[in-house]
Amino acid sequence: MHLDPRQSPPWHIVNTVCRFETGVRIQLIPALRALPDVPFNYAATHRSGLQLKSHFPYGTLMLHATGKVVISGTQSLEDARMIALRFCTLMTRHGIPMTVYNFTLKNMVATFSCDFIIDLALMVASLGSYAQFAPSTFRGAFVHLPPHTHVNITVFRGGQVCLQGARSEREVACMIRTVYVHLCRHRDRQLSAVRGDEYAADLRTNQSYNDPLLLRGASGAGARSVSAHGLAAAATIAVTMMPPGG
Repeated sequence: MHLDPRQSPPWHIVNTVCRFETGVRIQLIPALRALPDVPFNYAATHRSGLQLKSHFPYGTLMLHATGKVVISGTQSLEDARMIALRFCTLMTRHGIPMTVYNFTLKNMVATFSCDFIIDLALMVASLGSYAQFAPSTFRGAFVHLPPHTHVNITVFRGGQVCLQGARSEREVACMIRTVYVHLCRHRDRQLSAVRGDEYAADLRTNQSYNDPLLLRGASGAGARSVSAHGLAAAATIAVTMMPPGG
């Protein structure tokens, strides 16, 4: 059980969003005709661009007519770079010259889990303007802490935490260390002593079905209550619905 504020829990990246330029304007129709011989699965054509799927490494690539490309769904910056280089190399071989320019990381999503329950109301009250919590709308609390206030941190009382908006792994590690100190300070000692299955049964009685801890297994070993991708998706939806400045 991680209770030492000086030692942050293990975390992992679940999504990255990167962007780069190919250096040329792209005619999507000729590019589409070249796709059958390219080992990228064609997914969909939009007005703004062409969406492709890569399965090794896994990721989604959006090709725009302006020459800009967005890669998402990768779990590391290295995978995104590999997809970019591989795609440009293959398209160049098929008569559409492309080169990777200005490759930048726009967003990184990471998650981690604490082995204790958090008193969200007390934590938000202590953080003041750095946190928001509306349990009637969403069961998670939104936290923005210095030095990287652009990183959106979503905290669930079951101990699950999702970070969005980071621009590097260094920012992710820095913000996890920062927020973990507050999580340890506001640990709900009474509920943390209750077994996971008993706590889940109590939540079902109160019909709190949207609490991520409900998905926790009956055994104490089931500390990973919700999948990392599901947690990131829930946090993304909540951040999108959050009113500006509210």
